[in-house]
Amino acid sequence: MLTSSQAAKLLGASRQHLADLADSGQIPSWRSGTHRRFQREDVLAFRAAQRRAVDQARKPTLNLTDRRSLAYGCLVAAKLVAEPEAVLRATQRNLELLRSVHGDGSADPYLDRWEALLSGPLESILYVLTSPDEDSVALRHAAPFAGVLSDGEREQVIRATRLAS
Repeated sequence: MLTSSQAAKLLGASRQHLADLADSGQIPSWRSGTHRRFQREDVLAFRAAQRRAVDQARKPTLNLTDRRSLAYGCLVAAKLVAEPEAVLRATQRNLELLRSVHGDGSADPYLDRWEALLSGPLESILYVLTSPDEDSVALRHAAPFAGVLSDGEREQVIRATRLAS
């Protein structure tokens, strides 16, 4: 059993906010005379639910293009693990080609990031290829992995992501 002060401290909230939550039925409570009491488990469950809601809100929502690039990234990651030298060689060639095609410098921030990733540990590349975070999504849209996947693999991703929409 917790007092209002103890429950508020556990939540990291004010006593008034806690009272409002109790009054609205979001956290069960009862009165002992003029004092409100809370079950520790109820307060912890509410806190856990709030944290899950915040975590869920922070997760990026991927549109069709982003989901497709993530699916491509996962397939490229599998090939990168299976044949790292061949994939990295092709990627370096593509990076050079992209730099020549985008001579105006508009793509340089992305290409510079890819160049740094490609010279670093394989785990960093795999993370960007398979992560739904905003930075990885943006980087994948300028990924230098053209030619790593076959036409059939790309068609399979297109069909699967279209069906999932």
